[in-house]
Amino acid sequence: MQSATLEIGKYLLKKGWIVKIITNKYPIDLKSKDKLDSINIRRFIFLSNPMEYFLSLRIDLLLGWIILKPLTLINLIIYFNRYRPKFVNLHFPDHQLLECYILKKIFGFKLILSLHGDEVERLQKLNKLTFRYFLYNKLFISSIFITGCSSYLLVKFN
Repeated sequence: MQSATLEIGKYLLKKGWIVKIITNKYPIDLKSKDKLDSINIRRFIFLSNPMEYFLSLRIDLLLGWIILKPLTLINLIIYFNRYRPKFVNLHFPDHQLLECYILKKIFGFKLILSLHGDEVERLQKLNKLTFRYFLYNKLFISSIFITGCSSYLLVKFN
């Protein structure tokens, strides 16, 4: 887990918020449920690009995506239904785009996107006709805030 997410979580916890962190279960041998500094952490497997898996002949990842993507989404819907978050901060959203888009449609939480340099660079090269571009665009439009790790990055993003 990135230290920035943990630091934001600890700050919000001190302010009286209920904080839960959802992150990618990578490496795969990490525990699905954990607790760090009084913050509950739930890890899910987020696979993101089936076409890339297909083109690179990663049939294992493609089959994993076909099986795990729906299971992950169902588990996330159950999790979100249990906790009903009012705000979600999606930190480095690339691998969770589809899940976040669907969850936002279902639960209507307020979304804050946090971007990093590598992500902004990749966004500039993204084909505007792809599904990934569509998802990013929908999430950008529906976000109440978009943060970056520097002013330069936010200017470059615009």
